[in-house]
Amino acid sequence: MRFLVVCDKQETVFGKRQASGACPYCGGIVQAMDVESRYSFCGLPLWFIPRRKYICTVCARRLEFVYICMAYIFILLLLVLLFQKQMILIDEFVWAITS
Repeated sequence: MRFLVVCDKQETVFGKRQASGACPYCGGIVQAMDVESRYSFCGLPLWFIPRRKYICTVCARRLEFVYICMAYIFILLLLVLLFQKQMILIDEFVWAITS
């Protein structure tokens, strides 16, 4: 029986060190790992993403999820504010044309 891999993700750890701070869940030591993720489709490499992952050495939880969610929320708020600003400018422009 043959197994065909269509999509593949490989992660390679190329550096580890102790990060500042403590785990908010258990108070353990946080370790920063530099990881390179390689994505491929049908054996052809598509792209690779180098990133840093933060993991607690005691409870083994990933700790960057909170920071990523906060970044997405911040970007979403900025887009909402920009959209509101553009709507105000459009309303002023329409009012200036019609009057």
